[in-house]
Amino acid sequence: MNRFEKNGMKLSTKLMLSFALIIFVGLLQGAYSWVNLRDLALDVGSLTEDSMPKIDQLGRLKDNANVIASSIRYMSLIQDGRAVAEEGSRLDAAIANSDADLGKLSDLTHDERGTSSVKAIKEARESFIAGVRKGAGLIASNDKAGIDTYLTKEVRPLRLRY
Repeated sequence: MNRFEKNGMKLSTKLMLSFALIIFVGLLQGAYSWVNLRDLALDVGSLTEDSMPKIDQLGRLKDNANVIASSIRYMSLIQDGRAVAEEGSRLDAAIANSDADLGKLSDLTHDERGTSSVKAIKEARESFIAGVRKGAGLIASNDKAGIDTYLTKEVRPLRLRY
């Protein structure tokens, strides 16, 4: 008996079985990685098809809130009636855009968690827009002293909540 033939196997047979085992373990690892990559691809697909449009709409809502806030602030600072009217038009357009974006977000949201979040956004937005409208009324009545206090004490917290 050859010294490499312990347990009745030749060295070549032992090497062949060892390499076969290594190849089998590599195939198992490859299969496991393939399954994980497939799951990752499904998650990325879900993110791009479902979540990204919602995130885009939320970004647009935030941008419109910034335009609304800057318009009302600018309206409170300027003295020219024509410039105030132009800024009022910009304010109205931003509010209309915000309405449209919130409607699109509502259409995109179908699950319970998303629906409750959109409802909370709508409630916060309604109070913010009502505060902005009241501020625009103060500007129209030419109450410059009252508008500064109103914007900082009332409208700013509403915007932060929105």
